Amino acid sequence: MSRLRVEGLHAAYDGREILGGIDLDLPAGELHAVLGPSGCGKSTLLRCIAGLKSPTSGRVLLEDEDVTRTSPERRGVALLHQEDTLFPHLDVRQNVAFGLRRASDADERVRHLLELVGLPSLAHRRVHELSGGERQRVALARALAIRPRVLLLDEPLSHLDQPLRVLLRADVRRILREAGATALYVTHDREEAFALADGIVLLDAGRVVDHGGPARIHEQPGSAHAARLLGRRNILEYRRQPHGVETPAGPLPVALPPTAPAQGTMALFEEELTAQRGGEGPKGRVEAVEYLGGRYRVGVRIGTTLLWAEQARADVSIGDEATLDLRDAIPRAWPSR
Repeated sequence: MSRLRVEGLHAAYDGREILGGIDLDLPAGELHAVLGPSGCGKSTLLRCIAGLKSPTSGRVLLEDEDVTRTSPERRGVALLHQEDTLFPHLDVRQNVAFGLRRASDADERVRHLLELVGLPSLAHRRVHELSGGERQRVALARALAIRPRVLLLDEPLSHLDQPLRVLLRADVRRILREAGATALYVTHDREEAFALADGIVLLDAGRVVDHGGPARIHEQPGSAHAARLLGRRNILEYRRQPHGVETPAGPLPVALPPTAPAQGTMALFEEELTAQRGGEGPKGRVEAVEYLGGRYRVGVRIGTTLLWAEQARADVSIGDEATLDLRDAIPRAWPSR
């Protein structure tokens, strides 16, 4: 597997810019997830790397080799689509072996890959006899069979039901790690991205908003825009005061990091807030209580602002007056743009 670099990549369709200067550097053997809203350029990025779409400018490099103008079949990149695209007239073994017809070790390679994806007993089964999860494992084995320098996965689990996706993503991570694959995995599912990846690429409107390890991206987003893309709801303009901050929700008793600007934009993470009856803190009216399965998300209207808390128990109901406990809140702050 190879290190993948993308430098200043621009791409357009019908004169409309889709990618606006992408820079990425993926170390060999790592899996990075591309996360972003629909239409942000995720699939276009994969197509440019695979050679199926010509960029208007910029470069794609594998190790130090510029493959920007190399044909798809010669650059050593495999692309796994949302649909498995298996050959229905071939059995499982024949599908995995399809790209290995001239390889002297084809039989051994196929046996190894079927073991890797946990399907050795299905080698002679027809495609129509497989479940959705089994089909996707076969497709993954076929993509790995040719020993690609880079593997690209375009929302490969999106068509599966949620329980199966959760089960299968652990297998995908294991398979790619054991194969030593350099992989770029496109998804719109935040939980899936963080569960799978060594690194997260946040993409929006054809530009990289943030890129780093999952823990850093989650705990310390690089900007307020990155925090919004990650689904953080409590993002407020603020001005530092002697005993807290002034915000559109009024004064809040939170301590900014010493390095935070005197005024800017901050995020209060939902899981660090608690909505409760009584106690000290800003008070407001409960407007929403959402059950998440084991936890609750509570929305409290304070002034003109709806602030959200995520907690193990919901001791308040819609319409109640509630206090927002901010004692565990650690504001993340950025300069205003």
